[in-house]
Amino acid sequence: MSFDLYVQAFEDGKPAGIPHAFVRQVFDSYLTEVEADFWTLTFSENEACSVFPTIHDDSTDLVHGLSIGNPCDNPVLWQCLASLLSFGNTVLYFPGGPGPLALDALVASHMPKSLGSPIIVSNGQDIQQIVLAA
Repeated sequence: MSFDLYVQAFEDGKPAGIPHAFVRQVFDSYLTEVEADFWTLTFSENEACSVFPTIHDDSTDLVHGLSIGNPCDNPVLWQCLASLLSFGNTVLYFPGGPGPLALDALVASHMPKSLGSPIIVSNGQDIQQIVLAA
C-alpha cells in the first residue's frame, strides 16, 4: 500500500499523547528506533514499514501521533494497530477513509467534531479490511 495511516489520541477535543513505553510494548521486537522521529517495523525480510512519531521536546515520554508509511500486509502490523487503539481515546484514520476507526464508541466524546463519527472495529483484521476497501 502506498499511503499513510495516522494514529492519534484525543482528550476533550484536543490532541493527547500515548506513553512512549506503551507504543514500544505494542510494537515489541518488530520496532527499531532509527532516530527519535523515524522508526521501522520489520515483520519479515519482505514485510516492513516506516513509522514517523510526533514527539514534543517538552514531553519525550509521550508520542503525540504516529504516521505509518506504506503499511505492509502482515497481520501482526494490523493487530499492533488495534492494540494501539486500546489506549484511551485513540483513533486511526487515513486519507480517503470512511472515518476514524476506534475500538470504543466513547472515544467520540473526546475527538474533534471535524473528524466525524468513529467507526467501531474489534481487531486488526477489521482495520485491515476497512483500509483495503477504501
